[in-house]
Amino acid sequence: MSSIWDVPFIVCDVETTGADAGKNRLTDIACVTVVGGEIVSEFSSLINPHQFIPQFIQKMTGITNEMAFTAPEADFILPDVARLFNITNAVFVAHNYKFDWSFIEQSFIRSRLPVPDINKFCTLKLARRLLDPSIKKNVGNLAHYFKIKVRNRHRALGDAKATALVLIELLELAESEHNIKTIEQLKVFHSKSAGKFKTDSKLKEKFKDVISQLPDEPGVYYFLNNTGRILYVGKAKSLRERVSSYFGSEAHSSKKVADLVKRIGKIRWEVTESELSALINESREIKRLQPPFNIVAKRYMSLSYIKIDKSENFPRLEVSSTIDDYSAEYYGPFRSQYFAEEIIKIIEKKFKLRKCEKINLKQTSKPCFYYHIDSCPAPCSLEFYTNNYEEELQRVRDFLSGFLNGIIEFMEDQMYELSEQFKFEEAAELRNKILYLKKLFKRNENISTTINDNNLVFLMPVSEREKTFLLIIFRAGRLLYQCTLGKKAPLDSVFNLIHKYYFDNYYFVPENMDNDSDEIKIVTSWLYKQQSNAHFIYLGNKTEHEFVNEVQTNIHNLVFD
Repeated sequence: MSSIWDVPFIVCDVETTGADAGKNRLTDIACVTVVGGEIVSEFSSLINPHQFIPQFIQKMTGITNEMAFTAPEADFILPDVARLFNITNAVFVAHNYKFDWSFIEQSFIRSRLPVPDINKFCTLKLARRLLDPSIKKNVGNLAHYFKIKVRNRHRALGDAKATALVLIELLELAESEHNIKTIEQLKVFHSKSAGKFKTDSKLKEKFKDVISQLPDEPGVYYFLNNTGRILYVGKAKSLRERVSSYFGSEAHSSKKVADLVKRIGKIRWEVTESELSALINESREIKRLQPPFNIVAKRYMSLSYIKIDKSENFPRLEVSSTIDDYSAEYYGPFRSQYFAEEIIKIIEKKFKLRKCEKINLKQTSKPCFYYHIDSCPAPCSLEFYTNNYEEELQRVRDFLSGFLNGIIEFMEDQMYELSEQFKFEEAAELRNKILYLKKLFKRNENISTTINDNNLVFLMPVSEREKTFLLIIFRAGRLLYQCTLGKKAPLDSVFNLIHKYYFDNYYFVPENMDNDSDEIKIVTSWLYKQQSNAHFIYLGNKTEHEFVNEVQTNIHNLVFD
């Protein structure tokens, strides 16, 4: 069964000359590919509809008749669309997908091209299954609800990107709140009608005053029964919004939630400095209290890591979903196991690491087949010298940390060469691998990506109007300090902490390995999601002066730009 994070979702949007797929035509099409919770490719093009575009549609989309007249023909664009739809295990996604698919299907038929056979998902249906009925479900309102910035609204690419980001949020909700891990489970959930379970109006009135006191801040909330037993622990970006959603005027779509609400006798909450603190505290409290309405073994974003087990003789690379051995090296995180496996395949082609599973160092053996094709240094043979393997392993570490240049450029040249030879499938496969590598090297800094070397200061705007920002200090993937600062905040205490945690022989000792492992996952998951919203200042090999100066410069840019 395929994980929801390994499946390629082809998120589409179209603009048209009207609402009838039989009579009207496409003017604009966009396909955004989502794999592993990230947008990995974009395709868009105007299309000549050979029809007049009504004035109100021109005004709404910005696509004029003059633009459409010089646009490519559908016959020229559709083969590229077909290649995307024919990716192995691909799933077509759109918001109210029947509209978009009907136009795409009719366009293929008119161009005498085979209609792609592809599974279809609707983000509108998924939103109705997952979100409170009081939330409006059009793309604009969902983007606002998830705090997604939509650019170029009512153009195909702008709407497709917004829908793709909404899809990622919905997939995370499906996994975390409904334990949906595979595409097969998602299909069943997606197609099932939402239930209607009403909340007693007396309960709404009972908690009216409590809800009015809830702050619009992140935190952890507790639902207790009348005897004081904790039934449920949850986290929230906004305590007021999240808790009040349980007592809205609309019916619940989940019987489990409706049963929980009926039993609530008291509500408690704790405000936290950030959403990340809320996530960590929620995890700790669920383990400590084991409330009956919580999933105790909650997973966080199904992250995968590339592991180097240093206890082995001549270590190999392997994919791991857990961080359970602090003596090992973990690189990542990667949202998709498929992504991690693809990186390992690239490394195995580029570097000479052990291929055989077991080595008996007490026996004399001849070099194996892999040695003779120059893809393994033959640690199984007495002809081999140990230091050579360690040197090769260090080159792999450097590669995973982004130190090696020229590999992406070399692969891009190969991709263009394949395209010129009309080997489009091989070129597309190479393009995907280039995307994986670009994501691996996206930091553009020579900094180790091992979890234990995940030392950084994180800065994120909180209020543009008040010029406040969140500052968090991480050491070895763990949150050590956080605060919200403003324009005139004294920074001496922050710089003293940076000195203590990074430059004064500070050593972190985890209290509980199981909790610590989960919290590293929570931190890495959360940081992963904030990539486009925040500033990351990595320690790497910087001196204290260099590091503090970089933190100071980023803070200045945040509050004065």
